[in-house]
Amino acid sequence: QEVGDLGVVAQTSRSTQATMFQPKPLMVRQVFADFRTIAMTEGEKSVERKRNIIKKLLTSSKKTEATYVVRALQGKLRIGASEQTVLTSLAQAVMWEKKEVDEKSKESIAESQEKGTLVIKQVFSECPCFDEIVPALLEYGVFELPK
Repeated sequence: QEVGDLGVVAQTSRSTQATMFQPKPLMVRQVFADFRTIAMTEGEKSVERKRNIIKKLLTSSKKTEATYVVRALQGKLRIGASEQTVLTSLAQAVMWEKKEVDEKSKESIAESQEKGTLVIKQVFSECPCFDEIVPALLEYGVFELPK
C-alpha cells in the first residue's frame, strides 16, 4: 500500500511499535527546543545527532503526535492556517495557560483575548520571528511580551 504522507506513515509505524519502557510524554517546550537543536546542529556527526533527536521525538510520541512531528520536520503541517490564525491561537493558548484571561463574564473573556491577540500581532509586526516570540511568550506571557 502506498501512502504519500510521511506523517501518516510515522503514525502507523508508531502505533505498531512496542517499547520496553514508557517514554516521557512530549511537551511543547521540549519539542520546540529539539527542533531548534536539529536546525542548529552542524559539523562532524551532525546527521547522527539529528537522527537521534528525531528518533527520541518519534519514540515519545503518542496517538497522532508522530504525524505532526514528521510533518513539522518536513515543513508540511498541512493545517491551512494563516500567520494571523497562528498568532491568535498562540496568544489565546498562552493567556489561558498563564491565567491572563479575565474570566468574569463571556464579554470579559472575549475582550481580554482580543487585547492579547492585538498585543501579539503588534509584537510580531515589530519582530517577525517565532524563534524569539514563542520562548518569550512561554516565559513571560502575552501582556509582558512588549517589554
